[in-house]
Amino acid sequence: MASLTYLGFHNNELIGSIPSQMGQMASLTDLEFYNNGLTGSIPSQLGQLTLLARLDLGNNALTGSIPTQLGQLTRLTRLNLDNNAPSFNRTIPWQVEILQPDPLSDLMV
Repeated sequence: MASLTYLGFHNNELIGSIPSQMGQMASLTDLEFYNNGLTGSIPSQLGQLTLLARLDLGNNALTGSIPTQLGQLTRLTRLNLDNNAPSFNRTIPWQVEILQPDPLSDLMV
């Protein structure tokens, strides 16, 4: 899976947390887990995916806050964290906020 660039498991009724090991998939450019039943917090290790252009974790039951490490994703053009658990802290850390509007052109939290 070292050369995998796209991983999409949307609309699959997945449950549980996002594995922190996903941060080791260095070739990923698109990670889409929207519209599932994922719980827990967003792993800070996703900030290691420096080639990531699209991160879509919307419509889940995520809690916690947006990791500051996502600010390392300088190629990110789409970030969707919309419609998660009511306890999800939607405050955008300044490390991520400086990505918009360029290159982050599509932000939904």
